Amino acid sequence: MIGVTGTNGKTTVTHLIQKIFEENNQKCALIGTLGYKLSSNGEYRDAKHTTPQAPELQATLRMIKDVEKIDNVVMEVSSHALDQNRVGGCRFNGAVLTNLTQDHLDYHITMENYFKAKALLFERLSEGDFAVVNLDDEYGERFLSVVPEGVRKFTYGVKNNADFVANDIHFSLNGAEFILVTKDGEYPVNLHMNGMFSVYNVLAALTASAAMGIDLKIALKALQNVHGVAGRFEVVNKKPLVIVDYAHTPDGLENVLKSAREITPSCGKLICLFGCGGDRDATKRPKMGAIAQKLADKIIITSDNPRSEDPQQIITDIIAGLQSVNPEIVTVEPDRGEAIALLKTIADNNDVVLIAGKGHEDYQILKDKTIHFDDREQARKVFAGSVI
Repeated sequence: MIGVTGTNGKTTVTHLIQKIFEENNQKCALIGTLGYKLSSNGEYRDAKHTTPQAPELQATLRMIKDVEKIDNVVMEVSSHALDQNRVGGCRFNGAVLTNLTQDHLDYHITMENYFKAKALLFERLSEGDFAVVNLDDEYGERFLSVVPEGVRKFTYGVKNNADFVANDIHFSLNGAEFILVTKDGEYPVNLHMNGMFSVYNVLAALTASAAMGIDLKIALKALQNVHGVAGRFEVVNKKPLVIVDYAHTPDGLENVLKSAREITPSCGKLICLFGCGGDRDATKRPKMGAIAQKLADKIIITSDNPRSEDPQQIITDIIAGLQSVNPEIVTVEPDRGEAIALLKTIADNNDVVLIAGKGHEDYQILKDKTIHFDDREQARKVFAGSVI
């Protein structure tokens, strides 16, 4: 059993690891944000949490092993699950860290508490297990320091002298490519996924596969036809290029905007539509506003999942991070559906539009009711008749 933890990237990394297992002729089940599935081509079965509650999780694991006869599981492990001991009955053979940036401080209060919760996954490893850590992350060395004696350590990155390094990175409309540098040699990698975050996610999966003893050539072959995960830098329209992404943290929004900028034509604009969730860490709202204003040419501020909060107050918190509210650059529309509809009048064919925050979600939580709402569906309706 492999646990993948971190603020961003868990869903994609687990998806990639499952693909690699299957390319190596090993069955592997996946448990995470989108639910759980028994094969990479299978349907997701809904889950209420990134990591299920302990009774549900144990029942699912029993079904996977005893009924489906699957011996390998890769699972997203959230900080809440670790702190609440939902995975206390699980025996992980490997742990993977994607990154650690601000999120869930409504629950953890401080980044130190957040780190300590995530670190539990690594502290509980045993001799012979493996730990995979992003050495470029601010907390990378600290995660390595809590790994028990006898656990095999593997690192990856772009900036630092890690075991697995991506060099000579290039992005295009078709995806990303780079040279993978390891102690055993160099390998060209071509992806149908875009953005620096995708490079890191792939590095995490490749490093984990090497830790499991899977031939690197088999792992690379598994990634050749992977086109990403639902709601993660998902293209829903070509002209203008409309991308839906789950980015809902300052770091996540910054990374996805930088990736979108890489593929924005010099004659086009980068437009960002986003909001922030209610009843969650409010301190990230002005930070996300500042990031959007800095990295996008135009921004539309709207609602995400307001939950019990007043949507207008959430928007006010976001606006507090802006240097100015120039109506030619900043548009405010609390109704998310109306905000997406506005894109039709704002975006030209050469523009890139990022709709951030909800990604794969097909619902919106408004006070005491939950309605059907899917950013991808809404965008496709708005741009019906465009090049899809």
